[in-house]
Amino acid sequence: TRVEKALNKVEGASAEVNYATERATITGARLDHRALLEAIEHAGYGAHLHSDDEQGPEGSRSLTRRLLISAGVTLPVIVLSMIPAA
Repeated sequence: TRVEKALNKVEGASAEVNYATERATITGARLDHRALLEAIEHAGYGAHLHSDDEQGPEGSRSLTRRLLISAGVTLPVIVLSMIPAA
C-alpha cells in the first residue's frame, strides 16, 4: 500500500497499515514523528499520533460497561436456547 511503503522508507521505521481500522502500527527505535506524519501526508492521507494509553480510565469504564450489558443480554438467550421445544 502507498502509506505502508511511504512509512517503511522513513529511516528506522517498520510499519503495518490496516485500512479497515484506519491505523498504522509503526515500530522502531528513535522514530522521528514529524517525518512519519510527513510521509503519510505525502502519500495523500492525513494522520495524527495515537497512543494505547489515550483512552485512560474513562475508556476502561466504557469497555467494562459494554461487556456487562452484552453479558446481560447474552445469558438469557443462552438459557432460552437450552429449553427444549414443546
